[in-house]
Amino acid sequence: MTHHGGDAVAYLTEPAAPQQAEPLKPYLIGAAFQAARVASSLSIETFVERTRIRALYIEALETGALERFAAPIYAIGFTRSYARALGLDPVWAESEMRHHVAAGTRAWRRPGLSR
Repeated sequence: MTHHGGDAVAYLTEPAAPQQAEPLKPYLIGAAFQAARVASSLSIETFVERTRIRALYIEALETGALERFAAPIYAIGFTRSYARALGLDPVWAESEMRHHVAAGTRAWRRPGLSR
């Protein structure tokens, strides 16, 4: 019986199999956006004029409040435009946002609406 108890302890203390890395969260993209904007010393209002993206949506991109967008396609399109205006790689930004949209589509499900 002692032998089986030892096996159980060894089994419980063996290292777990490596887990897949967690996907990047939208607020990390937002941190890159905000850092680039702050480094430029320009205000959100300046980027509103340059991109024609409302301040509400620029703030949503910077904070990861994706539920503010009516649909994922708006977050993706605005991500590309805002990245370009900030001097960041728009292809990278769009790719990252598409990844987040695919991983978290519930953000766009509104109460009372069926999909």
